[in-house]
Amino acid sequence: MVTMNLPHNNLTLSVQLLYCFGLLGSFPMQILPAIDITEKTEMFLNSGNPFKGFNPYLKNVVLRTVLVIFTGILAQVIPKFGLFINLTGAFSCTALAFILPVYMYNIVEGDSLPRNTRIAHNILIGFGTLCGTISFILSLQEII
Repeated sequence: MVTMNLPHNNLTLSVQLLYCFGLLGSFPMQILPAIDITEKTEMFLNSGNPFKGFNPYLKNVVLRTVLVIFTGILAQVIPKFGLFINLTGAFSCTALAFILPVYMYNIVEGDSLPRNTRIAHNILIGFGTLCGTISFILSLQEII
């Protein structure tokens, strides 16, 4: 959003290009947890390896390649993909950033927290819930 509102000149084009490279470079870090979880499932571990005569990790490489290609195809096929990402981000990222850490900290610390701290934590949880809900509703309205 920020780079699209800058004046159209060579500096802006360079910033946008570097931003694209940054996103492309961060994609492997973002998809790695999904790949790790998939490779540890019983279905993946118990399925036969069609590449036994070759490298034993070729099955993992093929799975990772298929996931990346599938993700790229989804990004091209889904209309308004950015809004779809906003929708999932409003739900999951808000929970991961604002709600769950404070909630888990409250569970671990329990009654040892001072009253003011518990009130501040509840305000933070409420703020995260409110902002996530507003963002979710706005993204859903834009999609519809």
